[in-house]
Amino acid sequence: MRIYGGLGRYTKEDLERICGNSRVQGIVLGDLFCQKRMFPSGFLGLADGIRYAHSCGKRVVYQPPLYATSKNMEEIDTILSLMEEERKDGVVLTGDIGLAALVRQKYASLSLCWNRMGRSREYSYNPAFFSFLKENQITCFETDKEETAQKLLQAGIEPWLVYGNLYYKTMGRICYCQYELGLDSFDCQEVCNTGGYSLRAEDGSFRMSMDGYLLGEELRYSEYVRKQIQEGQAGTAVVYARTAKELERRLMEAAGA
Repeated sequence: MRIYGGLGRYTKEDLERICGNSRVQGIVLGDLFCQKRMFPSGFLGLADGIRYAHSCGKRVVYQPPLYATSKNMEEIDTILSLMEEERKDGVVLTGDIGLAALVRQKYASLSLCWNRMGRSREYSYNPAFFSFLKENQITCFETDKEETAQKLLQAGIEPWLVYGNLYYKTMGRICYCQYELGLDSFDCQEVCNTGGYSLRAEDGSFRMSMDGYLLGEELRYSEYVRKQIQEGQAGTAVVYARTAKELERRLMEAAGA
């Protein structure tokens, strides 16, 4: 089984550590909301990370922002151009059909994969939706659910089995940390990574983390996906973790070591 890895936060040392791991064939790069959350130097860190991963012989899976708008399209287009220039086996991981159309029209060498965020609230899909994705040249689809994986295979789309799928209570278009703490977007101090902030009821009956654009964020590790990795099934698995050290632990865990 091909194994790709993705972190919530990258440093230079993290990238070196992942690139030195022979079990990981590809790296997911690009934050769903804000590049400063994933890289200390933001957008420049993303571009440098892509170049470095390519230089190490790893396949790059670019995850564009969840919301592709006029404010960030220039940066997205720049990264797509870099992906095509660096190597011809890159993957764009998106849940935006408009962005997928842009990739097909301008960057035909890049493959398209439907990401874990391109879903309905109940993780429910019908055959017509899968047919629509296939017609739009979506070749793979992230999921941690066995039933969805089987339906994808029937539809002729490769399931990318996610070990460490993203779950949350709610999301916003504005960073909750900046909004609640009154921080400037140009000097946010990256408290989404370092502050440990949360929202909670006054009586203490309820609490959820405040991680930038997400509230109540958590990664869940599916037993079904773990077994598929351990048994060495054909296909692709994407292992997500918050740190490089945790990624290595999850890889060992999935392998049954």
